[in-house]
Amino acid sequence: VGIFDLMQATFQPKDLEVHKVTDNVSEADMKFDSWLNILVLLLLPVNALTSRWLFGRHGKNYGEHLIANAYCMGQQAFLSSAIMLIMYLFPVLFVAFLPLNFVLGFVYNGYVFSQTFGERKISSFAKALIQGIIGIMVFMALLVIFSFAALFFTMDAI
Repeated sequence: VGIFDLMQATFQPKDLEVHKVTDNVSEADMKFDSWLNILVLLLLPVNALTSRWLFGRHGKNYGEHLIANAYCMGQQAFLSSAIMLIMYLFPVLFVAFLPLNFVLGFVYNGYVFSQTFGERKISSFAKALIQGIIGIMVFMALLVIFSFAALFFTMDAI
């Protein structure tokens, strides 16, 4: 439905002087967008390692954590789609998209972890929050690396 384009349009610079730089950045942004699914997929093993570390005493192996986290990521993608539809209907809410996604993600993970590992809900939610924060830090690091790579490959093309 073009939600990503709507979100990008809200952050586009308005100055004419900036448009020369913006063209190069836009080209790098298009290259980066083609890598975004890979970037999100790279978080799956990180999330599995984190949940194995946080819930290790429950005797599940890494593969089981990988499956549980893949399930959570799939459900979160579904929830994100619903949130995007709401954002499309009410564009003024775009500002709340990322915080809302994060909160729903860690609440959902906390619920799944409490059901999967049989821990108290408050403990599972706290651990899911820790996992979410670690995930965001790793995602930001990957974001920087992939952004520089996209700019580097774009500069080669110029």
